[in-house]
Amino acid sequence: MMETRIQRGRRSWPAWATLALPALLCATGVGQTIRRVDPSAQGPVHNGNSWPTAFLTLQDALDQAPAAGDEIWVAAGTYMPSVEHCVVTNCMTMSEHKTFLLPDGVGIYGGFLGNAPGGGETLRSQRDPERNVTILSGDLLGDDDPADSGTLDDNAVHVVTADSVSDTTVLSGFTITAGHAKGIGCGANPNECPDDPDNFAGGLLVYAGSGQTSSPQITRCVFIDNTAPFGGGATAILWLNVTAGPPTRFVNCDFLDNSVKGTDTAEGCAACIAGLRLAASRVPQPLPKGGFPSVP
Repeated sequence: MMETRIQRGRRSWPAWATLALPALLCATGVGQTIRRVDPSAQGPVHNGNSWPTAFLTLQDALDQAPAAGDEIWVAAGTYMPSVEHCVVTNCMTMSEHKTFLLPDGVGIYGGFLGNAPGGGETLRSQRDPERNVTILSGDLLGDDDPADSGTLDDNAVHVVTADSVSDTTVLSGFTITAGHAKGIGCGANPNECPDDPDNFAGGLLVYAGSGQTSSPQITRCVFIDNTAPFGGGATAILWLNVTAGPPTRFVNCDFLDNSVKGTDTAEGCAACIAGLRLAASRVPQPLPKGGFPSVP
């Protein structure tokens, strides 16, 4: 049994680091739709057009099939995925395959107050992800117990999935936690098929099928307490038969207390990554294989 862990640390987001994605930080343009999400919205309608009429769940907003260039603003709270998605055609679809599937070209932003006192934000720049913590959780049944690892078995295999999306796809301002990758796509024993994507990326799976690329931009996110048996407890970037493409970027992100527990020591890493750029993200120095070293 091997375990690799990212050390807990304090976040530090230098002002210069935000320059890495200048185009993503500007105001929403003409013709773009903003959909809002807030579990406390009173309605009576919930169409996402304003904070009082916000969708009650993030999945409700995703179900509206937002178009490229649209944005989803999410108020502080805890959200769990409810729609199943497999990145490969031969996987066994199960409830644990529930995931937040990122729509191509759409920006999803957490850290808003929404309907809370002092909220009602009208500009993206008014959000504060550090104060208004917005959680995407894989604890589907709400029963996780740190003292009982068996309570993780029904958690989401990947809390978030980016399946062949372009580099205009943005996830920003979220805490991603309680993902538990476990290779359920190929049987009870993950060692039977180590290349199965379900063996990787408890927090965020970035996947591209043969001949495709997947390059989401991940900013101001915290990956904490996610696990996987073979690699990428927090995240893994898996491209099939592709040697070049736009990089996935992690800007101002934290990787804290993610772990890998499996037998494949060559792939064991809290974040298995290649073809990406890190800017002011708190992680140890990458190893040649794209993993991160074990720390006590």
